[in-house]
Amino acid sequence: MNLGTDVNTTKWGKSFPIMALFFANFLSLSGSALTSIAIPWFVLQTTGSVVEMGVSAFFTIVPTIIANILGGVLVDRVGYKRVSVIGDLMAGAGILLIPLFYHTIGLPFVVLLLLIFLANLLNGPGGTARLSMIPDLAELAGMPFERATSISQGIGHISILVGAPLAGVLIALIGTSNLLWIDAFSFGLSALVVAVAVPVLQKDTPETIQQPGQQIEQEQTEKRGFLADLQVGIRFILGDTLILAILFTFVMTNLLDTSLTAVAIPFYVKQLFGNAVVLGLIDGFFVGAALLGTVLYSAIGHHLRRELTLAFALVFVGLRFWVFALVPPLYLILLVTAVSGLASSPLNPIVFTIAYERIPSELRGRVLGISMAFAALGMPLGVLASGYLISGIGIQKSLLIMGACYLVVTLSLFLNPTLYKTKKTEAA
Repeated sequence: MNLGTDVNTTKWGKSFPIMALFFANFLSLSGSALTSIAIPWFVLQTTGSVVEMGVSAFFTIVPTIIANILGGVLVDRVGYKRVSVIGDLMAGAGILLIPLFYHTIGLPFVVLLLLIFLANLLNGPGGTARLSMIPDLAELAGMPFERATSISQGIGHISILVGAPLAGVLIALIGTSNLLWIDAFSFGLSALVVAVAVPVLQKDTPETIQQPGQQIEQEQTEKRGFLADLQVGIRFILGDTLILAILFTFVMTNLLDTSLTAVAIPFYVKQLFGNAVVLGLIDGFFVGAALLGTVLYSAIGHHLRRELTLAFALVFVGLRFWVFALVPPLYLILLVTAVSGLASSPLNPIVFTIAYERIPSELRGRVLGISMAFAALGMPLGVLASGYLISGIGIQKSLLIMGACYLVVTLSLFLNPTLYKTKKTEAA
């Protein structure tokens, strides 16, 4: 691996770039966490409409999926570092315009939706770019991929634990519109850290790209269209049976998980407890346990068999469907929630480790972007369908049906021969 800037040959010098990347990711993800709280609250304060708040949520999710599909090609064409810096700057600018317009010329709801759409659309490629930099920087630091991906996952958990409560406090202290100034600043600071502390990564450009069972002739990038680049990424995914199998599994589990957390659990808590504090406790126990599990997996993950860890982890994550359906006491609900959170911690690190080992560097951005978008496709459908299901047959029966579907999907991994082709990384 070649780097565009000189890197200190000491152990700390080799580790500094990836640590800087992790810090930048924390800043950017914390900004996203602030946005996820501030924007809906801002819409509700300024419009007083729950319907318009829902519309704003739609304009938050859709551009993220679009950005993951198209942004990966941009990452591969322009470069990881450039897209990371530009993406954060553009996302910060989009957020910055919201309070700027609001306090000056005014902010019609249509303009607000446009700014929300653009901010999330521009933020997507930056996140893909930072994920794409991890394997090269981990290799430079002598860090196992399992540990690097676990730290990256843990940073996501910390940003939620820090960002969400901080957003609530800051909204109370300085107001929602003023919080958005801080939000925009966090994206700018992330861009600065990457620009200054992360070296430029020089990617190899072989004449051919080896894919499972086939080779694709590599043309010069400048002679190939954007859609052609996108098709190369799609063909790679379709040609890799292992990545394809994992993607289909996560389409279903993401659909069911989102149905549970976004619809079923809030309805369940309202019906049985009538207290939003319980909902906060459930979220806190899950994320807190997931963070603890991420720390543990970062230390021992590279010693574990990936295929069994992935399959068993998904089975334990699905336990909460069954337990919630039994309507146990609150302490049992929180205990099983924590167990599920702990079990969820190795899922993304394992999947990204497999991806980093199998995807050629010149395709990394677009394959990761397309994969993340594909895995998220079921989420809007799941949220919509679960609402109708619960209203039709009740919460307990709905939880049992969702739990059964989750169990079938996860148990199928034990019978899937492609999963046992995962490469085992040597312990560091």
